[in-house]
Amino acid sequence: MLAVLGVVTAIAIPAFGKWLNTRSSEVAAHALLRAINTARQNAVIRLTTTTIAPIEYGNWESGWTIFEDLNANATIDEDERLIHVESAVAPGVTINANKPVSAYLMFDPSGASRMSNGAFQAGTLAVCNSTSTHEIVLSSGGRPRLGERSGNRCTKKNAV
Repeated sequence: MLAVLGVVTAIAIPAFGKWLNTRSSEVAAHALLRAINTARQNAVIRLTTTTIAPIEYGNWESGWTIFEDLNANATIDEDERLIHVESAVAPGVTINANKPVSAYLMFDPSGASRMSNGAFQAGTLAVCNSTSTHEIVLSSGGRPRLGERSGNRCTKKNAV
């Protein structure tokens, strides 16, 4: 009986560890997707520009803030309403964004994504760990979608 338990444990523990590892990037990707949808929804409902930005400039793993961006400068000012703050992602999870979405995502009152200079904003945020990649793709109309790819597509020196 103990031998059977030992064999089952030897098989189950690595599989469970891999499942937890995959789950960590999935949880972070869904949290970021929810935050993006919250920012977009706030922009439309309150008819105001709303921005989501990493707590540390360019470092989405540090967590993010959502705020009403009255002057559309992608920086929270003292007269702007803070909507939500999300803490850092789990250890081992990385988030890489291509240039247009590396510092912030901004939504105008129509829900369209815009750069602070008024140009349309579209891009990809890859949420990764050692075994999986979840990609959030932001269309030029502001609609985010979540997809999954096998393997790790994140490296610190090579954004998606």
